[in-house]
Amino acid sequence: MSILERLTAAQGPAESYRLLIEFSNVATPLEFQAVAAQAGSLSPPTRRAIESVTGMMQRSHATPQTFMHQALAPGINFYAGAGSGGPKHLVVVFTGNQLRPFLPLPVFLQHVPVRHFDVLVLQDASRQWFLRGVPGVLDSIAELPRWLSSALPSFQYSSVRSVGTSAGGAAALYGGIVLGAARSLAIGGSTPSRATQLPPDPELDRTLFDRMIAAQLPAHTGVLHACYSGDNARDAEGAALLREHLPALRCTGFPGLTDHNLPFELWKQGQLHPFMRDYLLGGIGNNRNSQ
Repeated sequence: MSILERLTAAQGPAESYRLLIEFSNVATPLEFQAVAAQAGSLSPPTRRAIESVTGMMQRSHATPQTFMHQALAPGINFYAGAGSGGPKHLVVVFTGNQLRPFLPLPVFLQHVPVRHFDVLVLQDASRQWFLRGVPGVLDSIAELPRWLSSALPSFQYSSVRSVGTSAGGAAALYGGIVLGAARSLAIGGSTPSRATQLPPDPELDRTLFDRMIAAQLPAHTGVLHACYSGDNARDAEGAALLREHLPALRCTGFPGLTDHNLPFELWKQGQLHPFMRDYLLGGIGNNRNSQ
């Protein structure tokens, strides 16, 4: 059953909202646009929610980035498109507890030039900050390089970029180290060893990333960065806790912003494209209109 059929058959606003959130956590801009074009028969609240996302997409980029979606495994989705003819780069995304990089995925993808980048999105449905990897697929983030080489036989990129939001922040820094990423970015992240949001589980090793980072950091040459809303005290503390284990971590608070969802705050100001360029994409394919 297609997402449009499921939305049509939904039993009430709550189910429609859940289905739409699940779809917007994995859909490409083209996939979301296709649903929006056929949404006329849906309920007014559902149509308004769809229009909100499409409005964000259009404001982010005049036309949809032409990513194609491949589900590699539960919780692991791959997005690629035709390249520019030159070398391509990979962005690995570690989502937070909402299973999205703060923004609906089609909106996030509008900020990644498809001609230059492929995107791999990881979701931890157990909401354990990737301390146990990706449930049912990877037991540990340490297995990610070998798994990618098997799942993507053409896994050859000029560089890797790693980004994680909120509960995915620490995993993005560690994942970036094991992948040899040129840039690794935690947005609103903290170390799970000090997190209060994790579900109680005496067998969960909350210090895993701290120890693994300490063991592998000396050989890492990439840039490590933590960004957060500058007036959000909890996120400022989270970045400081991350730096206790990553002395080379560059921490940047954006003054005047308070919301945990820094990308949305920057999007509202029209500053998300420059942010992505300066802190993640590193000047490669950074033309806002590049497809």
